[in-house]
Amino acid sequence: MEPVDRHRLEADASFDGGDLDCGNGLLLLIRQHMDPLERGQLLEFRSTEISVEEDFPAWCRLTGNELVSLVRQGKERSFLVCKGKLAERPRPSRRARAQAVAPLARQPVTVTVPATLPRPAPAPDVRPLSVMGIGSWPRPRWMLQAIHEHLEGRLGEAEFQATGAKLNATYVYDQETGLKLFGKTAFFVRKGDGEFASFLRKGEAEVFAAKVSTKVISFEEAVAHALSESATD
Repeated sequence: MEPVDRHRLEADASFDGGDLDCGNGLLLLIRQHMDPLERGQLLEFRSTEISVEEDFPAWCRLTGNELVSLVRQGKERSFLVCKGKLAERPRPSRRARAQAVAPLARQPVTVTVPATLPRPAPAPDVRPLSVMGIGSWPRPRWMLQAIHEHLEGRLGEAEFQATGAKLNATYVYDQETGLKLFGKTAFFVRKGDGEFASFLRKGEAEVFAAKVSTKVISFEEAVAHALSESATD
């Protein structure tokens, strides 16, 4: 989205996200401020983290919220986002304009840090080429090319393993919270448009699957679908 000099619409709520990025708590603050709003109302937030300009539009597409406008002022960026679609926004009356949205009350939470942490549970090694981006992230064609070249004997084992190591760091977004998670740990639901929605919790995936009349599938099944579609392209 191209930046503008100022937002043409007035926000119903706003907050300052500081230097938080989308994977470090900013999306949780956005959810906290957006949940009390009605569909069609606007949230404005400010951020000095440069990566938000790339990650936040992807989150909007994933969650069905509309990014209305973006303003840049030096290092600070201001985002105006609509809960749902802007077309759902009701025409404001004079009385509605005079009413201010009540500020969100945030109660302090006492955090206790333990002196020692439990040892991590043993986990099997992740095999190369076992993780890929699905959903709002584009499917990496370089991964498919590496598979084909390896099967045809044109890509050596060392180069093939290096490609797999790169894929092991690929992540997806949780549909409900917007948090980043590794694809191999997610639950997937195929939507009507052929894309995949990813979930951290199986229960939330099952609820979404019921809404779109489909089923929850495993990571391996989602990868198989993606590979079969790419092979027919």
